[in-house]
Amino acid sequence: MTRLREAIIFGDRPPGSRLLVAHIAREEHASVATVVQALRELEAMGLIVRVSQRGARVSELSLAELAPLAAARRSMSLLAIRRAAERFTPADARRAETALMEQERALRAGELRTLVPVTTEFHEGLYAAAQSPWLSRSLHVTHECMEHYLARILVGHPGIDVDYSGHREVLDACVARDADEAVRRLDRHLGVLVDFFERLLDAAPALGAAPAPDASPAPGGAAAPHGTSAGPASHRDWAAAELLERILSGELEPGAPLRLERLADLLGTGVFPVREALRELEALGVVEHVPNRGARVVEPSPEDLADLVTTRLALEPVVAGHAARAFTPADDALARGWVQRHAEAVAAGDARRARAARRELHFTLYRAAGAPRLLTVIRPVWTRAELHAGRDRPGAADDDTGALDELRAACAAHDAPLAERLLTARIRG
Repeated sequence: MTRLREAIIFGDRPPGSRLLVAHIAREEHASVATVVQALRELEAMGLIVRVSQRGARVSELSLAELAPLAAARRSMSLLAIRRAAERFTPADARRAETALMEQERALRAGELRTLVPVTTEFHEGLYAAAQSPWLSRSLHVTHECMEHYLARILVGHPGIDVDYSGHREVLDACVARDADEAVRRLDRHLGVLVDFFERLLDAAPALGAAPAPDASPAPGGAAAPHGTSAGPASHRDWAAAELLERILSGELEPGAPLRLERLADLLGTGVFPVREALRELEALGVVEHVPNRGARVVEPSPEDLADLVTTRLALEPVVAGHAARAFTPADDALARGWVQRHAEAVAAGDARRARAARRELHFTLYRAAGAPRLLTVIRPVWTRAELHAGRDRPGAADDDTGALDELRAACAAHDAPLAERLLTARIRG
């Protein structure tokens, strides 16, 4: 739903405001099913959050979130532009040139609601040439989050100038297939944007509405499959968590068909929660829908794994570094608890509990970075990587408790470089 997304991005539906399905369906002259699907897509982009028993709300804007968001965007963008420049084709150039011309037209006409999305279209058109699906997907979600901030700032500061001149320089370097120059020019351009944000934020104490008392989900979000400590919040979330574990353990093998009635019988629940759970797992990248055949477990490939590793290396260590700088004693207490649970699960030979504790520890660290929308970027990449990690043998659990505690200790010591190095080593495996 383009209009709903635009209303959120530009503040017509301000941060913290409730999104009632029936009301939106009436306003948009759409079916309830269409609105539900739109909200699911907006949640995947970090523009809304689901709160247990309270429905959906527009995501809050936080000044503290901008720095880690910008850092993650920079890290992934520079990697993507290097790969894109090495593979750039005339077709890529034509697509980028079209977006750039539309951006320049919108800039001259002062059409803010065209300028913001077409700028993202230009960037994503360049990065698509990298031929890295997971990197492109992660950058797309990050751009959606950054658009929310940029649009709110521009709406609140009419007439302000944003320097877009770097776009032409980056495109020229890509056309010349000069990867080093493309990286240098993009890095310079992104630095200009960061300076722009910092100057405005110094003068703008708030970006949106104050958080409503019940607007924030419990730590980690509502659904267990996303890497949370709050536990499942509904039959759908419980079903998604249970199905995910059965997929990761190998009980539901790659390529296995996922029939609604059979899964409902297996879980002892209704068909509707299972259908919604499969949609959740599809968004996380472990289930796919095949036309005329229904849902099945994804069959991962070596190329997919390489793309995931590349994306994780550009994303997660950056977030871990910001987490280490902001780590509090309360964060450390939570992290210690998950390390202990992991050790206990390993000792008991419980692979499922060990995997869950490992996941919860990592997401405890990532939450400490203070950028909840980055969790939306990390969750699908992390979950798909778990699918590649191999199937657990009955009674087996990897004993990496020492390495997990070392990572926790680096964050507790506020040693960002060490946290980044340790996480990089873990991802490389």
